[in-house]
Amino acid sequence: MTGNNDPPATIELDGWESVQPYVEITVDGVSLVLCHYPFRSWRGMDKGSVNLHGHSHGRLKPQLRQFDVGVDVWGFRPVTLPTILDSCSRR
Repeated sequence: MTGNNDPPATIELDGWESVQPYVEITVDGVSLVLCHYPFRSWRGMDKGSVNLHGHSHGRLKPQLRQFDVGVDVWGFRPVTLPTILDSCSRR
C-alpha cells in the first residue's frame, strides 16, 4: 500500500506486484481491507472483514478486527496473517 511517505521514485520502481492506496482482498478465507491509513469503519466490518493498516506506528487504539501492520509495530520483521490475527486474543 502506498503511504504518505512514499515518494514517486519509490512507487515507480520496477518489481512491485501492486501499487495502490486501497485494496480489498481475501486471503485464506479472511476478507481484508488494506490501506496505509486506519479506518474507524470499513466495508464489511459488520461481516467480519479485517482492516490492516500502517501510519499510526502503534499509537492508535485498535478496534476489533483492526491491526496496525507497520514494521515498527512488529519488530521490523515480516509477520504472517495468522500471527496478526492471533495477536487479537492477546489484546
